[in-house]
Amino acid sequence: MPGDSVNQSNASAGRDVVAGNKNTTVLVLPSVGVEITQAALEAWVIQLQKAIEENDTISHFVRNLQYFHRKKEASDGIVGLEAKLKASGRIAHTEDAIDQKLEFERLLEEWSYYASAQEILAYLLAKVQRGFLLTASPYLNDMDAHALDKVVDQLVLEPIIAECAKIPHFSVNLNVALGMLYWLAEQCFVRWHK
Repeated sequence: MPGDSVNQSNASAGRDVVAGNKNTTVLVLPSVGVEITQAALEAWVIQLQKAIEENDTISHFVRNLQYFHRKKEASDGIVGLEAKLKASGRIAHTEDAIDQKLEFERLLEEWSYYASAQEILAYLLAKVQRGFLLTASPYLNDMDAHALDKVVDQLVLEPIIAECAKIPHFSVNLNVALGMLYWLAEQCFVRWHK
C-alpha cells in the first residue's frame, strides 16, 4: 500500500531489525583442530620416550627450534629482555624475569639432546608466541600492565602448563612458562611496548 509507512524505531527482535532484505556473508574458516595438535604432541611424546630408552641423542637443533634460536632484528632498536621490560614500564619485573628465563633455558638445555623434545619445545614456543601476539599485542596501548598480564596468564601460559602436564618428562610450572615468554622477548619475538 503506497504511502503507508511503518515506524520500527523502537522494535526489538533479539537480533537485527531490518525493513526489507538483509544480505549477510558468513565467513567460515577451517581451523587447525585441537585433534591435530594433540596428535602431533602425542607422537612427539612417544618418540621422546623411545629416544630416552634407546639413548638416541642428537648434537644439533632441529629446524623448528632453530627458528627460535636466531635473534630477530629489533625493528624498534630495543634489544634484549631488560631493555624491553624498561621500554614497557616493567623494570620492576627484571630480576624475576631473568630468573624465569633461566629456568626455561635449563629446561631447553636439559632436553636439547633429543630431537622429539626439541620439537615439543618448538611447538610450545610457537604457541606462546602466537598466543601472545593474538591476546596481548593488540591491546598494548589499551590495557594496563596488570590487566594485560592476567590475560596472558589465563589465555597463553595456563593452557601451556596444562598441555605440558601430558608430557611425562617435562615439568613446566608458571615460572617456566613465563620463562618461555621472557626468552622469546630476549630473542625479539615478543614485546610489551608498541
